[in-house]
Amino acid sequence: MMTKFKARTLTITAIMWLIVTVFCMACSSESPLLKENKRNEELWLRQNIADYRYTLDWRLNVTNPPDDDPRKEPVTIEVREGSAFSLTYAGSGTQVSDRSGIFSEVDDIGKLFFYIRQISRQSDSITVQYDETLGYPTDIRQWPSGEGPDSWIIWLRVFDFEVIDHEEP
Repeated sequence: MMTKFKARTLTITAIMWLIVTVFCMACSSESPLLKENKRNEELWLRQNIADYRYTLDWRLNVTNPPDDDPRKEPVTIEVREGSAFSLTYAGSGTQVSDRSGIFSEVDDIGKLFFYIRQISRQSDSITVQYDETLGYPTDIRQWPSGEGPDSWIIWLRVFDFEVIDHEEP
């Protein structure tokens, strides 16, 4: 025969296990943003594109950006055999001098997927759009928690994407 104490203890234990289980399931589930990122990264990888170029416009919504900010204008990034080959300012054609600096985080499409995963850990206020055919990110916006999409603080835009013909020098 079960005493009231044993019955209450079993009930409390069952409730605690249920709470822990639900909590663990919530912690381990991927957000819709990360699921979409993963799906598009898989689409991108299936394309098996190793040589390509794109223009990246990386903007910060700050009042007084530093004069020496390398993100002052869009950058054309050329990738060969899956690695950054050259970075030039799109407007002037001048080589980006700080290749190992800030652009090293985003100087190929694979790194953009990683960048999205990284910033999603820092903020829940992110939107990402992807190319429907190839899967690469085309628009990444992050804004302070509690603010709306019009108050973005970081905005990366990928445009003029093209696959490079292997015959091109």
